[in-house]
Amino acid sequence: MSMNSARAGRGGVGAGNMGGGQGGGGLDSVRIAAMRRRHAGCRIRWVVTGVGVVLQAGTVFAEFTVERLIGVGGMGAVYLARHPRMERRVALKVVNDGIAADPKARTAFDREVALAAGLDHPNIVAVYDRSGPDDPALWLSMQYIEGGDVNALLASAPGGLPLAQAIGLITDAARALDYAHAQGLLHRDVKPANLLIERGERLLLTDFGIARTLDDTRTISAVAATLAYVAPERFANLPSDQRVDVYSLGCTLFELLTGRTPFPFTDQAAVIAAHMTAPPPVISEIRRDLPPGLNAVIATALAKNPNERYRTCGDLAVAAYQAVITAQWSAAPAMMSAPPPGPLPPGPFMAPPPNPAGRGKVGRRLLIAGGIAVPVVAAAAAGIVALKPFARQSDSAADSDAESTRLRADARDAALAGARKAATVMGTTNADDMDGTIAAMKSVLTGSMLEQFNTSAEELKQIAATAGVHSSSTVLCAALASLDDGLQHATAVVVLESTHTPRTGAATIDSIAMRMELTHTPDGWKANSITAPSTTSNTTTNHRTAAPTPPTGTSNAAFLDTAATAAVKSAGVAALTALLQHRAADIDNFAAGVRAVTTADAYRKLTTTIDTVVTAVRTSHQDTTAKIDPVGLTRLTADRAELLCGVEVTATNPSTTQYSSVTVQMQKLSGHWLLSDLPNTY
Repeated sequence: MSMNSARAGRGGVGAGNMGGGQGGGGLDSVRIAAMRRRHAGCRIRWVVTGVGVVLQAGTVFAEFTVERLIGVGGMGAVYLARHPRMERRVALKVVNDGIAADPKARTAFDREVALAAGLDHPNIVAVYDRSGPDDPALWLSMQYIEGGDVNALLASAPGGLPLAQAIGLITDAARALDYAHAQGLLHRDVKPANLLIERGERLLLTDFGIARTLDDTRTISAVAATLAYVAPERFANLPSDQRVDVYSLGCTLFELLTGRTPFPFTDQAAVIAAHMTAPPPVISEIRRDLPPGLNAVIATALAKNPNERYRTCGDLAVAAYQAVITAQWSAAPAMMSAPPPGPLPPGPFMAPPPNPAGRGKVGRRLLIAGGIAVPVVAAAAAGIVALKPFARQSDSAADSDAESTRLRADARDAALAGARKAATVMGTTNADDMDGTIAAMKSVLTGSMLEQFNTSAEELKQIAATAGVHSSSTVLCAALASLDDGLQHATAVVVLESTHTPRTGAATIDSIAMRMELTHTPDGWKANSITAPSTTSNTTTNHRTAAPTPPTGTSNAAFLDTAATAAVKSAGVAALTALLQHRAADIDNFAAGVRAVTTADAYRKLTTTIDTVVTAVRTSHQDTTAKIDPVGLTRLTADRAELLCGVEVTATNPSTTQYSSVTVQMQKLSGHWLLSDLPNTY
């Protein structure tokens, strides 16, 4: 909405965006006379244009010697000038007389520019000096940036910038904005044209405070050039805080990644209406190669209600960074998008029925939390390989079964330990040692996932190093969902808590539910694919508690009964399906369906929820389908069990899909497994 500081474009120094609309005329005769008196004895030359007086090269203005015009627009003009004593080149901004003649505007200008001059940050253009109370013109001198702006970058990349470059630019802008907000200053004109690139490297944010001042003196038609980035509350004339800049930064991120604004309408009224009422576009539908996690980032940044946005610009930058990092875990392009709804289980990740021939009578015992050191994983894996021949050579069927049971238990423990290790390593980054981070990540991957990671490792390194985020992770809960008879392939479900700490700003905590496919290698169990459709974030530091670890090896006898594990898993899937899946035409039977799969105590606790669902469905006529997959067992006794389940719920009217992982507690009553509690949702 305001003038941009000087910047050099392609082919030399060019004009920046000088603001939307038409300014008022040129300098009047009184102002010209005053300028002549102030600069008596100096050679002042000007040219009158449609937007005011433009000073020519050689003119001395406010003791600055003008070298050349950089840009001119409705708000005034920007010059490259030199200070006679400081011997430095500056960007000299001269505001047109229409604003300078307004006492209210002058007062606001002085106040805001004084605040901006107090900002000292490597990503903010410095303000050196400004007009005094006796100056007839409003002007200020700023740091001259020899480079282009982000608009110039977008002009050469109409489909959007490379992902790493876009995240890096937004991160630098977020640092500048959060610093200014901490000083009590809003920008209110965040847009690509106000992001300057110094010689293609450092980003600097310009026009702090000036946008707020000039907004108070212009009509809506004068801000058409920046309507694309304005937060809804500003159109409604509601109180503003730093979240107006979060919104604008979100719009800017959208444009950096797609080459277009979120609401690219030519009609001003349509743009305003879209900011006020239209949902944000789904960015991955515009640019298919983007991680789907960025959809939620954009939706949060562009929320209509400020309370639903990120609290700070740094939170937005970290969320965008995390969406990219999460997507790097996917092993193939197909894994980059959320899995589509599918048929209800049982599916390939449910435990198979017992084999009539007696083969594979060993069940699946699972770990939840706690660390297993890498040497233990390697030893278990080595033991599997070494002992297989002995099992085949046994002359005793009983000995063979016992050996098979032990081998399977060892493989189960090692596979789950490998899943926990892979999740933790992939969720840990050190921005100051990205070579070490990348090497650690490669050490837990194999197959197609390792191949894809190798192709994207440099981009990941650049993104993480630029964002400057340090991430540490803890496994909250993990379970093995399947292990093949050959003890070479497994599927696990893991819930990871990651804490992301930027160089500046508040830390954020993500709970990430992921499904992992693992392969046994000579170096232990490694991940060959990871999908993480479910991520929840907050800006608190309240860490969740990891679940306890059950016994390992063959010491938990209940896990060795395949029929028992299959029964409780099937019952858990049926219970969750009854709770989460419904049809509007059959909603009267919803409560009875839930009652049939829950204990009496659990049903009493769910009564209010059931009534709410029934009322809502009758009003909205919404149907839902639920897919429960994968399903892992974390605890099993004769009459108690606990499952860790991946959940995908697809709704109609409107069409939405939500992902989560839930902990399901089951109780066996009269020979039937029933849902007794839902203690955790991730």
